[in-house]
Amino acid sequence: MFWSKQLDKVDEFLAVIKQKFPESLVEITVQIAKGFNIKKNPKRAQELLFKVEKAAENHAMWHREMSLSFTGLKQIRLAEKHQKIALSIAKEQQLPTWFVWELQ
Repeated sequence: MFWSKQLDKVDEFLAVIKQKFPESLVEITVQIAKGFNIKKNPKRAQELLFKVEKAAENHAMWHREMSLSFTGLKQIRLAEKHQKIALSIAKEQQLPTWFVWELQ
């Protein structure tokens, strides 16, 4: 995907991923949402993240991106909640130190 040319095709792209690579849908959705957070579009990031919420409840980076999107939307309490969940999951799953550092 190219950020400058294919943003209007994200939903179509994720539909194909869901069909052909369902085990990768959460990870790819989180990475695309990360891009939207970086590009200062937290609302779109959340739209994508909410689509995989159930499958991502134990995914630390999903909670991290939710935290960043809530921060961008000035919903600080929800941002803090998701940040705490992200760190808790990372510790519970004994994720590598570099990964935990990336969550902070």
